[in-house]
Amino acid sequence: MITIEEILPKLSNVRKNGNGYMATCPSHKPDKRPSLKISLGDAGTILLFCHTGCELDAVCAAIGVKVGELFPTKSYKPNTKSRIVAEYDYRDETGSLRFQVVRSEPKTFFQRRPNGNGWIYDLKGVRRVIYGLPELLKADKSFSVFIVEGEKDVESLRSIGAVATCNSGGAGKWKDQFSESLKGYKCVILPDNDEAGEQHAQAVSKSLLPHAESVNILRLPDLPDKGDVSDWIAKGNTSEDLYALLSGAETINKGDELETPTTDKKAKSRQKADSNSQSTQASRLMALAEDVELFHTVDGEGFATISVNSHKETFPLRSGDFRNWLRYQYWHEERSVPSSQSVQDVIHGLGGKAAFEGETRAVSLRIAESGGNLYLDLANDRWQCVEITKDGWNVVDNSPVKFRRTRGTMPFPVPERGGDIDELRRFANVNDEDWSLLLAWLVAAFRPNKPFPVLVLHGEQGSGKSTTAKVLRLLSDPNKSPLRSSPKDERDLMIAANNSWVISLDNLSSMSVTLSDALCRLSTGGGFSTRELFSDGDEILMSLMRPIILNGIDEVISRSDLLDRSILLHLPRLSQRFDETTFWSEFEAARPRLLGSLLDAVSVALSEIDAVTKTVRAEKMELPRLADFTLWGMAAEAGLGSAQGQFLDRYRGNREAVHDLVLDCDPFAEAITNFMDGRIADSWKGTASELLELLSRPSTSSNPLHRMKGFPMNPKSVGRRLQLLTPNLREKGIECVPPDRNHTRERGWTLQRNEKWRNSEVE
Repeated sequence: MITIEEILPKLSNVRKNGNGYMATCPSHKPDKRPSLKISLGDAGTILLFCHTGCELDAVCAAIGVKVGELFPTKSYKPNTKSRIVAEYDYRDETGSLRFQVVRSEPKTFFQRRPNGNGWIYDLKGVRRVIYGLPELLKADKSFSVFIVEGEKDVESLRSIGAVATCNSGGAGKWKDQFSESLKGYKCVILPDNDEAGEQHAQAVSKSLLPHAESVNILRLPDLPDKGDVSDWIAKGNTSEDLYALLSGAETINKGDELETPTTDKKAKSRQKADSNSQSTQASRLMALAEDVELFHTVDGEGFATISVNSHKETFPLRSGDFRNWLRYQYWHEERSVPSSQSVQDVIHGLGGKAAFEGETRAVSLRIAESGGNLYLDLANDRWQCVEITKDGWNVVDNSPVKFRRTRGTMPFPVPERGGDIDELRRFANVNDEDWSLLLAWLVAAFRPNKPFPVLVLHGEQGSGKSTTAKVLRLLSDPNKSPLRSSPKDERDLMIAANNSWVISLDNLSSMSVTLSDALCRLSTGGGFSTRELFSDGDEILMSLMRPIILNGIDEVISRSDLLDRSILLHLPRLSQRFDETTFWSEFEAARPRLLGSLLDAVSVALSEIDAVTKTVRAEKMELPRLADFTLWGMAAEAGLGSAQGQFLDRYRGNREAVHDLVLDCDPFAEAITNFMDGRIADSWKGTASELLELLSRPSTSSNPLHRMKGFPMNPKSVGRRLQLLTPNLREKGIECVPPDRNHTRERGWTLQRNEKWRNSEVE
């Protein structure tokens, strides 16, 4: 039996019509308007009906099919009939549609071109172009263009933010004219994992060499047989994972001999010889890596520490930096380049040695703690770090701890002694009342493994929010991308946190519940898991704590749990402005002194933290949320030039403002405070249902709270919200006591005025 998709290419002027198609009838001429109806009947029968009266036999003869082929065979199954599942438009430089590639299921492809009234199912006379040409021409040439074998792969790459293209027809159909469209671009070919894919990659690379700025072939690791980049992305890989592999891609240079795999016996012999050569290369590479210090982290990731000149450098075994080191060692000894497969084989072998023969070591990003001292990675070419002790700080050439670096890591300047932290006032626009809080956050950013407050910068346009955030980032964790936009999901946030010490989100206008919860976990410590690359069952677990900076015009944080972890600073409008060049040149000149003064304060905090902690315990002093940060801020006061007790007073005042903001932003919290304010008795007890009914009663207000967005709609939501608001209501004088689940007779909530309420009434 023939399918509709096999008939349509035999017709002219085809267009969609209802549940079928209309086309020019080939059995009578002229047919000025399409008069042939093509559709599916019962049980899969193909119906051909000419509205001018042509007989079915004549229509079939003109098409070149037999009448019997229109009817289903005994083995025909209606649920397997062909249907169009995707249409891919090929447009030229102006955006005009040249032709379409159509995919149907069961998997078949056909091409068609528009003719104004419908489709012609051939490409005679049509200029061929690469897929997505208009989008490609708009792309920044500094980004790599990935060349794949099919339109589905292009769309998969686009879904993760990559620039990609392909030719129509799949492997073996690339034309030199396509390469001309890629003149000046950095091209990376991603072949499918089969012989046809390899042949296609070799042919495309040869065609591109005279035109592209660079040509690479990236063979994605661990693809299944005949697998492609869509399969790789479906496993959860992202653009960051893809770009991380680029350093290991094969570089194609002009003059390279490109061999195409073949089934010829002589070619197979050559391939066998090449395989033996690769084995020899791998053995030589393993010997060159004999003196490398191999170890693994508690998560099982393999690392290598190598000696470079007079210092040591540490890299993940899978990183491009370590691959390049291996290649350089081979070139230095052999004056030839090892194959990509040999390098990959050696990395796998070294990974096994690191896992089973190497020690378990901690690897830190930017900040580390060891033996009661702190270490700051300067991230410079000499791999120097700063050792901070109770007695001061010094720059050391060989770090006693292991640091890793990422693509975004930027170096600190070498710190200078004798600086004054007050010099920072020229570059950070904050009020005098908030100055000690800003400095406390900065000093806390140099202390790992403890919860961090979220620093939130608010202010009108022109208050220098982004500039202040960038200054703080450059003093705590310089990065190629100092300010980021809001991540699209928790995974992106955790990947960013795994690759940088400080997270700085710029110009926020709103915040989802998911992002708010993720920032809470990142601030005070939380885990994230995802499936390991190229694995169906293994997980990668990340447990991270990071300093966080948020800035925006609006007060975007509304959830009490994140606000409870935050320091809110409202930046005043700038009274004096400087041009960008002058501002940043003066800041760069001051940065070594500012960094040195911060390190002085960190050293003071280390020396004072034990005494401060003992005093707080002896006096049974009540500390606010984030007690570790509070103690650290108190210990650093002397090093920051602040009066004793100033930080704690300012921090408590800031937290009062936070609680007020929570209650002002939450209609349910406002309803509870109004309810308790209007009662004579100091307490109320009842179920969540009863409380919801009381708070939802009609009021004289023109804008009743219970009708506002965010007000709970059912008793279960009431219970959750009360638990969430308990710390904020307590600070405003209302204790929320949950039901005692162990005693069925005491199932109600209790709202009780506490000492703070009574003190506020006295005042």
